[in-house]
Amino acid sequence: MDKEQIIYDITFTLRRGTKDDLLWWNGIPAQGEPIYELDTSKLKIGDGTTAYSNLPYVADNEALNLLQEKVDTFLADADLNEAAVDTLKEIQKMLNENTLDLAELVKKIAEFEELHAAINASITEIREECAAAD
Repeated sequence: MDKEQIIYDITFTLRRGTKDDLLWWNGIPAQGEPIYELDTSKLKIGDGTTAYSNLPYVADNEALNLLQEKVDTFLADADLNEAAVDTLKEIQKMLNENTLDLAELVKKIAEFEELHAAINASITEIREECAAAD
């Protein structure tokens, strides 16, 4: 027996507004109610008891897990200088304590990438000098 397929055209609307407007509203979203900040592209999910301003932002868990793996891998790398290690430890702390400010996280990742690139360039230069001396 074939099942009839029915397709519905439904529009799903989230509570949304600019960050400032939502902070001004500062209501208590229902449990599971998604609230989207139009200007920051960030999302919060209500718990039914907490005012909007005190709700944490939702983060992409898969991306955070991958980032945590990368941080752990880089921390095990012996070719990092103190500044790079300190930056990674700050990123790791944000991940472990779930105190994610995505803008700050992106800034720290960029800072680490610059430090790591400089370290790799130095290592390459030293290797080339050693090879030329042989």
